[in-house]
Amino acid sequence: MDSQSVDWSELTDDALTRDFRVFQRRKGHRFSLDDLLTAWVAGTRLPTARRILDLGSGIGSVALVLAWALPESTLTTIEAHFPSFLIQKLNIERNRLAHRIQPVCADLRDRDLLSSLGNTYELITCTPPYYPPSACLHSPDPQRAHARVELRGGIEAYLEAASLMLAPKGIVVISAHATQRQRLLQSAKPLDLWPEDELVVIPREGKAPLFSVWVLSRVPSEAHARSLFVARSSSGERSEDYVKLMAWLGLCPGALPRGRAR
Repeated sequence: MDSQSVDWSELTDDALTRDFRVFQRRKGHRFSLDDLLTAWVAGTRLPTARRILDLGSGIGSVALVLAWALPESTLTTIEAHFPSFLIQKLNIERNRLAHRIQPVCADLRDRDLLSSLGNTYELITCTPPYYPPSACLHSPDPQRAHARVELRGGIEAYLEAASLMLAPKGIVVISAHATQRQRLLQSAKPLDLWPEDELVVIPREGKAPLFSVWVLSRVPSEAHARSLFVARSSSGERSEDYVKLMAWLGLCPGALPRGRAR
């Protein structure tokens, strides 16, 4: 790739796991708790996964965490926004993962592309944008706008792509805003994707849920397990849940940079 096309002056250099670091734009889209929890749920739910696909991979944070946590795995990523894809390529190269991660710059709604990649992925992760185009103001920064707003499809497009590429006994791990719960359930069922688990994420004790991380599979079920992840106590201290997440990443609680909500 042409690293000259990246504005190095606007990039920060941040810890992602104990051993991996990422470049990300100081005033652009930055990895956040939904990325980390999607990777955590995926990595702990299916630690034996060898073929992994990350849809809408952005700067590569979910894929990089899984590459670190599951060192025997190989990964494919799909990201359509070229500036984010360039930074992702930098992050793959800097962490010496080019032999394990195949990055693809493309739209996940491209059926020909999906067919060419096959349907043998044991684990598929997705962190879709959370807002329909009419539901919020669009950031003037294109990278932030694409990460936040459904400019190339929402949760339905991600689930459709995942359903086409999932191995018969594989799982999909996807984050969804608290307001998208019914959208997810209504979209998944016709695709023969069924919820097994839901991790409900509360940003601070006493606050309403912000988003959930779902585990979906081909096993039909009308019921699923639910658990809670509370990021901070009512006084603002990092919670026991958060400390456990940091320990899984091999980090101390204060090691991560402050991210932005989608």
